[in-house]
Amino acid sequence: MAARVHHRLVFIHPFENGLAYARNERHENYSKLLTFCDPDGKIHEWLMPQELLAGDGNEVRKTLLSMGLKIGEDRQAKDLLTRYLLSCHPIDRVRTVDRTGWHGQF
Repeated sequence: MAARVHHRLVFIHPFENGLAYARNERHENYSKLLTFCDPDGKIHEWLMPQELLAGDGNEVRKTLLSMGLKIGEDRQAKDLLTRYLLSCHPIDRVRTVDRTGWHGQF
């Protein structure tokens, strides 16, 4: 008798335009720029500090949920989202700055 295999779909919301790495001029404070649509179709961008992924990812999910990201309700979906954010390596880069003005002005 053949064993039965049960498959279950797990929902993870896609990020619209992929991701980008961000950092400051000292090559510190790495973040990932996340872009997604909320249930009303409004585009959100969030610069997620990488350090928030050091734990179990609850702080990341809490912020994304408050911004309207739809996340599957079971533990596996939540874990997969955290694993995705940890394992993805974006090609695009952005730079963060702590003041306005021209480069090298001060």
